Formats: sequence, C-alpha cells, structure tokens
Amino acid sequence: MRRQERASLALLLAAIFLAAAPGCGRKPQIAEPPGFADLPPVPEQYRWPGQGPEVGAWQERLRSVYRALGAKAHSELKEHGQTKFRLKQLPPDQRKVLSDYLAQRGFSDWIESKVGRPPDLNRLTFALTGSPGGAVQLVVLDLANPDTSGGLNCDYIGGWPESQGRK
Repeated sequence: MRRQERASLALLLAAIFLAAAPGCGRKPQIAEPPGFADLPPVPEQYRWPGQGPEVGAWQERLRSVYRALGAKAHSELKEHGQTKFRLKQLPPDQRKVLSDYLAQRGFSDWIESKVGRPPDLNRLTFALTGSPGGAVQLVVLDLANPDTSGGLNCDYIGGWPESQGRK
C-alpha cells in the first residue's frame, strides 16, 4: 500500500471513529423523570360498562405505542395535551400493534373512506390527546381537517399520570 493510500485510509478510519463517538451526529436526548414514559391504566370512570379483559389487553398494547414514541412526544403530550405522529415514526412492533388494533376494532370503513382500499395507514396522522385528571385517548386525525376534532376517536389507552404535565 502506498503512503498516500495509507494516509487516506488513516483519515477515513479517524472520521469513522469520531462519528461513532458518543453524542456525535445524534440529537440531544430529552431527559425524562422516572415514570414519565408510562401511562397508568384507564381510570374507572373512562371505562366501558362491563369492559372485558380483551379491551384492557388492547389498552396495554397501545400504551406500548405511546412509550415507543419517545421523550419528545411524551413532553408534547404532557405540556400541550396532544402529540401527533405517523406510523413510520414507530418501531416495527408498535406499527403492527397499531395496524392490528385498527383492523381488529372495525375502524376499516372510516379509514378506507379517508385513504382508500386497501387502506394505506402510512397516509394517516395519529394523535394522543389528554389532560390532567382525565384519560389519554388515541385519535386518527381527518386528513381533510387535521387540526380539528373531526377525526376518529378510537379508545382511551391510559390515564393521565398524576402530578405530571400541564396544570
């Protein structure tokens, strides 16, 4: 190997090691207090009469979608009462949970009326909404009016964490 090639290789390796160094090329992480990424179960007053264990199991799965959104989304929800997200922002497991939930719960007519058949869930915008003393709800926003409450209110997924968020 010639001297010039070795020097180029050395510079390339140095750049790779520097890029892999902690904090390099990464967005700063928002520090969350313990429990901030968790939602308690849906409060009793927001549950359906006679709600069975299947509904509770879906709510737990949907809380995993919330946890997967990360610190920025958690802060948005707790500070502004809403956080919006797209399917592509979720890890594959949570994408599947949300897709399965929408198919299982029979929301297909509404969704197909918005994005066609077969439904392209990647075109949808989702939101989690809530307020202190209440519950957190999953909503599919209406593409035509994404800033209004004209979307599909799916289900409560958890309670509002006590002493967290806006007052």
